[in-house]
Amino acid sequence: MTKQDWENKLDNHISHIADNLILGRIGFLFGAGFSIPSGGIPGDELAYQLLLNGPFKYIEDQDQAASKEYSEEELKELKEQIQEVAQKYPFESLASSIEPSFTFNKVGLTKILEKVVFKGKEPKLHNGHTRMSTIINRIGFVRMLFTTNWDNLLELALGDNSECITNNNFMNIDIEKTLTEKVGVIHLHGSFDDDPLFEENKLMQPDRPLFSLFISELMTKSFVFIGYSLSDPNIRSLYFRVN
Repeated sequence: MTKQDWENKLDNHISHIADNLILGRIGFLFGAGFSIPSGGIPGDELAYQLLLNGPFKYIEDQDQAASKEYSEEELKELKEQIQEVAQKYPFESLASSIEPSFTFNKVGLTKILEKVVFKGKEPKLHNGHTRMSTIINRIGFVRMLFTTNWDNLLELALGDNSECITNNNFMNIDIEKTLTEKVGVIHLHGSFDDDPLFEENKLMQPDRPLFSLFISELMTKSFVFIGYSLSDPNIRSLYFRVN
């Protein structure tokens, strides 16, 4: 395929998105890539940091590392091996396997996630958030935004015009009334404030209400995946099921 072919194909995709946006038949899914300009880190780096803060925590503690009689060269080699593991295996399966190594298991792992996802800094909104909120508020008929992110940056960008919806609070919300008044930000994997999902066995449960809602939207609308690579096995399986 030539460069011109690729450009024509891209133009056709953009036209298709624009047409469906005008017709109100458009959906959005925001992934981790959308939070990277806000200071977030990609999945393989997140997995690496979890391993360093969990079963291999002693590597970052010089006193503990010295007590295990590791040389600097050995520690460097071990870090490289850990990084290879983080790049090779899905984050979700690694998180499930190392969860028992954290104090209070999931609670401890969640605290580490909150700390490392944005490198210990307060995430900031970026231009993408501003443009997204302008588009959503201007067209008015997009009532749901789906995300696999645990942060609440989408809600922060939309302000009072949004409502955070998770698998936990979904049953306590009058969804029809809420979506007539606000834009529902659907956190398929939960949020830091409400039971984030990262264990593989929980993510691979398609009967969860929000996953069912996502499938129904996928079947009736053209979806734009933003900051998302289909690396998430859960969403990928739902996507191919709908196809």
